[in-house]
Amino acid sequence: MKKMFASVFLALAAALCLIFPACSEGVPYEVRYVKAPLGRDEGSAPRILKSADEFEDYIAAETEAVEVPVTLFEDDFLARYDDAFFEDGFVVAFMVALGSGSYGFQVRGVTSEDEMLLIACEVGYPPPGTAVTEDMAYWYTFVELESGYDFAGTVELIVN
Repeated sequence: MKKMFASVFLALAAALCLIFPACSEGVPYEVRYVKAPLGRDEGSAPRILKSADEFEDYIAAETEAVEVPVTLFEDDFLARYDDAFFEDGFVVAFMVALGSGSYGFQVRGVTSEDEMLLIACEVGYPPPGTAVTEDMAYWYTFVELESGYDFAGTVELIVN
């Protein structure tokens, strides 16, 4: 019960900090998305990746988790995250599984609080009455941050 209360409290506090930015520091970021036809049905927890080797290990683990031969990530996408990229930045990587390919997904903001990064995300639903597909959508998300924020030890996702 305490753990559930703590999680709810953290989510509410993070949401308030995104609404009232005086209580947290806004973090500049860029984001890249890969919408894949396959992935882990439960999604993946955010991982802080600070080197090309860590990035390659993440990609290998996600690809292995799919358990069928499929190309999740194109070579030109993977090439972006080389040693030169990680000299000045790092990536928070995660995947969100959604119940329909008709749903969209977007990062709305990143804030920093102590040693935690809070990433606010939003699921985009079609208008009421619109037919949706029955396929799953797997949104691999790569939030690119400047190395000045690499002190963060944890990441909390807030998905609305």
